[in-house]
This record gives sequence, C-alpha cells and structure tokens, in this order.
Amino acid sequence: MNEHQLIPASSFTAEGLALTPAAKAQQMAEELEAARFVGYVLYETRLTRQTFPEVIRLLPLSALDVADQLAALEQGYLRKETYITMAPSAAFQDNGNGEALPGIPEFPFPPPQPSASLDMTDYFTTQTSLGAIAQQLKNALNQCGYYERQYYYIRSGFALVTRIEQYQNDGSSLGEPERWSAQPYRQNESWAAYFRNLFTANPGHFRVFVFIVTDEPLVANTDREVSRQTVESWLREGANRLPTHISEKPRTKDTTVTALIYDFLVEEATNKAQLRLPAALSSNTHLVKSKIINALR
Repeated sequence: MNEHQLIPASSFTAEGLALTPAAKAQQMAEELEAARFVGYVLYETRLTRQTFPEVIRLLPLSALDVADQLAALEQGYLRKETYITMAPSAAFQDNGNGEALPGIPEFPFPPPQPSASLDMTDYFTTQTSLGAIAQQLKNALNQCGYYERQYYYIRSGFALVTRIEQYQNDGSSLGEPERWSAQPYRQNESWAAYFRNLFTANPGHFRVFVFIVTDEPLVANTDREVSRQTVESWLREGANRLPTHISEKPRTKDTTVTALIYDFLVEEATNKAQLRLPAALSSNTHLVKSKIINALR
C-alpha cells in the first residue's frame, strides 16, 4: 500500500484496529438492514421519499456510501408500502401508542383502479364523526335495497363495500331477484327478442360500490388487477360494523367521501367477467340511477 494512500475510517474499529474483510462485510450487512428498517419506519410515520437525503445525513452509517444508503432506505420503504397497498386484511390495528386494538379487515389502499369514481363529500357536511358518516351511508343504502354490505379499515378512515348487483343498460338496478343473480339477465322478453337472442350474445352489467372515507389523498393503484371474484370476496371478508375506535374518530377538514364503482361486463355464454375501464356510464349516472344520491339528500 502506498504510504500516502488513505484508509477509510469505516475500515477501523473503535479502538483503531483495522477490520478484517469478514468483519467489514458483516458491518455492511448490519448497516444495510438498519437502513432498510429506517425506510420501513419512514413509511409508517408517513414521511415521503423526499426526506431520504436528510435522513442519510443524520444516520451514523459509516460502512455504506450514499448510493447504498439510498437503495436500502428505498427497499425498506417499498416493503412497507407494498404490504399496505396489497395486503387484503389485517386482524389488528395500532392505537398510536404501540397497543393493539381489536380491528377489522383492511381494504387495499390505495384502492385498485375503479371503472369510475365520484367525490361525494358535499353530501356529508353536517356529520362530525366517521361513525355519523357511516350511519348516513347505511341509511341511504338501506333505502336503495343494499342491505348486504361490509366494512373495512383504511388509513385514517374506513371503506364500505356493497354486494355485487346486476343493473340495466340505463344504470338502474334490476328488480328482485334478478338484481342479485350471478347469471346475466335477459331484459327484453318479447318473442322477437327471444328468438333474436338465441343467436346473439346477451352480456350482463354488474357493479359494486365502494365508499372510501379518509383523510388521506386518494390515488388509485393502477397495478392491482380486480376480478369479479375479488369484488365478490370483499362482501365475505369484511366486518358487519365499524369498531368504536373508528366510528368515534372526529371528522377533520381533510375528510373526504369518495364513491368508487367497479363495473363488469359479463358474457352470458361463458359467464366470463371483464372490468370496464372506464365504465360505460358516468359515475354520476350510476349513483343517480341506483337512487343512492337521492337517498343521501
């Protein structure tokens, strides 16, 4: 070694002894894992990736260069982000003090890309808590025949999911019992239509409403695919009511209520469903024709 060549400080122990290659490799592995954990915590505390450079400045990681630290922070951040956005459920939630609270299943957040969406916050201006918003939604859905629904936890709020239903071409719900049938329903039963339909496809129109109530900005996850089986499972896996620690949460100036519509076209012959992106009808048409908007007024 050239007598003027500098040896990095990270190559020495606290006593000034040079680290062996094995010890240095172990130190790097430990510091990489520490940086990944910091990235995980950054996501949990809702800090953005823009904070990474400042965090690196404060971290006492001597064995890693800046590029390695950035990569490790990103890995930890992404690990938690992926878990939150892709995990289908969670049995418990944290009350902010490290104590587990009895929870309800967790809805994917950000939610999968819907066929259509509508900001409905203005219909809930008099409500002061998340429970009051949930009650207004429940009352409106009852008026429209959506008696089967499930609740999910999301960050800073909750999601309410309706049962998948079949609707007519204009957006209005089919009558009972066809409304809840899994098979496409022939809407025109005239003799001429009957013989014509023997030789033509008769697709069915199906939809699910998901109401998202949260303080968080809502940006759809375009990478997450949604199938008919997925939305049907939402009605099986949720909770029948909100727990107290969610319903008693005060509404804030940032609380929004957004309706997501997942709209499927189902082939009669194969019963194969395809998510429409975008929906054939506007979000407003879906909510007006389903009578939900009128029930909220």
